[in-house]
Amino acid sequence: MRAWSTAMVGLAGLCGVLALAIAAELLPAAGTTTPPSSSPPPPLADLDPSQQFVPTAMSALTARPLYNASRRPSPPEPVASVAAAPAPVAPPPAPATQLTLIGIVRSPTASVALIKIGNSPATLRLTEGATVDRWTIRRIGADRVTLESGGVEQELGFQKASSRSGHSPTPTIKH
Repeated sequence: MRAWSTAMVGLAGLCGVLALAIAAELLPAAGTTTPPSSSPPPPLADLDPSQQFVPTAMSALTARPLYNASRRPSPPEPVASVAAAPAPVAPPPAPATQLTLIGIVRSPTASVALIKIGNSPATLRLTEGATVDRWTIRRIGADRVTLESGGVEQELGFQKASSRSGHSPTPTIKH
């Protein structure tokens, strides 16, 4: 037990000596003073990220493109004069030739036009005020539908019996 207590006393003494050595290194020596600085350095978080790693003395290097063979500064980009462009004019609406009137269902309270678009197998059931392919249905008559787009009116009627298997005929345009 005596060896154990001797070892403990030796370790405690060694720890005390090391503590004094560390304190002597960290504390300034007696009689020496450090001159006060005019201002403390700013923390890194307050610095601009581009200024942290690129000193201002290196600006000549940063101005020269790395992958340019001559390493000369890039010429300034020309400033294009912006001329007032004329306002775009909306093109007139395309004729509703892709629309085919299949049927009209009329009742005392409402009218419904049955219309197909192009070669689509789906038949649309549309009422007055509905919009299809940029055309608005204005009136549904007994044998025709009046469409309007951009101030242009067009009537869409039934196909003739001879042309039902082929393409739809050009509808009559009424201004």
